[in-house]
Amino acid sequence: MSAPKINMQKNEKQKYKVVFVVRKINDIDHMLPLIWKMKKTNNNVKVVTFGLHKVDNYLTNYMFSELGLSVETPILNNLNKIFRLLILAFDRISNFAQNNNWHLFVKYVEYIANYLNKRIITHEGLKENVYDIIFGRDNIGAIVVDKTDILKNKIYKNVAKQAVVNNIPIVRLQHGIDMRIINTNTIDGSNILVHDYGDNVFDIYYSMIEVYQESLDCYIECCGKKINKNEIKTSILGNMRFSREWVKKYKEIQKFDRIPYPKVDLKKNTILVLMSATHHIYTDKIADLLNAISDRFDINIIYKPHTRHGEVSNKIKKLLNKKVEIIYSYKCTTALIDVSDVVLLCGITSVGIHSIVDLKPIIFAEYTSKYQSYYSKYMNTHTFMSKDKVLNNIEIILNNKTDYAKNTTAIESIKEIINPNNSNNIIQEYYDLVSSIIDDSSVK
Repeated sequence: MSAPKINMQKNEKQKYKVVFVVRKINDIDHMLPLIWKMKKTNNNVKVVTFGLHKVDNYLTNYMFSELGLSVETPILNNLNKIFRLLILAFDRISNFAQNNNWHLFVKYVEYIANYLNKRIITHEGLKENVYDIIFGRDNIGAIVVDKTDILKNKIYKNVAKQAVVNNIPIVRLQHGIDMRIINTNTIDGSNILVHDYGDNVFDIYYSMIEVYQESLDCYIECCGKKINKNEIKTSILGNMRFSREWVKKYKEIQKFDRIPYPKVDLKKNTILVLMSATHHIYTDKIADLLNAISDRFDINIIYKPHTRHGEVSNKIKKLLNKKVEIIYSYKCTTALIDVSDVVLLCGITSVGIHSIVDLKPIIFAEYTSKYQSYYSKYMNTHTFMSKDKVLNNIEIILNNKTDYAKNTTAIESIKEIINPNNSNNIIQEYYDLVSSIIDDSSVK
C-alpha cells in the first residue's frame, strides 16, 4: 500500500483531538466525511471500534491511504489466545454452515457466537487500558459516535461515564437514514433510546456535558434513568454521506475497493438490484420480480447483497427459475451503480439516495417491502406498487436513459432529507458544529 497522503504542515499546531467510535464495518460511510474533514484541517483524529473483528473495506483503505488513519481495535488487541481462537473457530464454523445451507445450525452457531462476543466485549471493555487507548494523556475535544444506544450498551455506557469524568462532550451522528415510515403514535418519542421516526428522519443529536452530569447516577445504576429528548441539544444539518460533494468524491473512494467488477455482457443493458435485509422484504415477491425481468428483458442482472449481513438470500435463490442468470457481486455499491443502466431498489435501504444524487435512473419496488418508505413520499413518480408497473418503467428507462440524466427534479424532491437548510457545504457545517461544541465545552 502506498504511503498515506496527508495535507498538513509538520510543525503546525493541531487544533482539536477527536475520537470517532465505529460499531461495525458499514458504519464508517456516514462518519467518513467528518473524519476526512477533521483530518484535512489539521486535527488530531483517532478512529476506534469495540468490536472483535477488524474493520477493513474500501473505505478504510481510502482512509489509511489518504489520511494515514486506521481503525484501532483496543478490545481485540487485548484478547488472550484462547478468546482469539474461540472467535476464529465460530467464524469458520458459521461460514462453513452457511456455504452448505445448514440454516438451522447457522442460527444456533450465530446465537452462541453473539452471546460469546457480548460477554468478551463487556469483560474486556471494563479494563482500564482499553480506555487509555481511547482517551490517552491528551485532552480530548469530543467523542463522536453514530446514533446508537450509547447509554444502553455497557461498553458505550462506560465511555459515557469516562466522558463525564473528563468533561468531554459526546456528539451523536445519525447512522444512515431510516427510510421506514412508522406510525409515530405507537412509539414513545420522548427518550433518545428509542429511534426517532416520522418526517424528521434527518435529526442529529449531540449531548453536552451538563446532560451527563445531571444524570451521572444512571451510569452507576446500569442506566436505570433514561435521558429525555428535551434535555438533548438538537441540530438539523442534513446528510454528509449523500451530499453532492461527497457523492462526487465516491468516484475517487471506490477505486480503493479490491473486489473486482462483475463480468457482464457489454452488449446488454445492466440492472442493479439492491435490497434490504430479508426481514424487511418479501422474498417471494422479489424472486417473482427477478423471474419476470429475466423473461421480459435480455439484460444483465446484478444482485448486491445487503452490506451489513453480506450474504445472498437462499430463500430468493431457491425461488428463481433455473434459466434465470443472476450475477452476485460484493463490489461496493457505488461502483455497481456506475456500471448499471438502471437501479432497482427493493426495501428501505438509504443507499438509493446515492443513485438519485448521482442522476442514475432508479426504480423503487415498494410492493416488495414490508414497510412504506420515504421514497414513496418524496419519489412517488419512481415508486411502484405492482410488478407490472415496475417492469413497464424499467422498459421506459432503458429506452430513455439520456432524458433521465438531464432531470434534476428527483434531487429537489428529496432535498428535505439530504439538505434541508439549502447548505452550500454540509460537511463544513458539521465541522463547524463539532468545533463549536468543543470550544463551548473547553470554557466550562
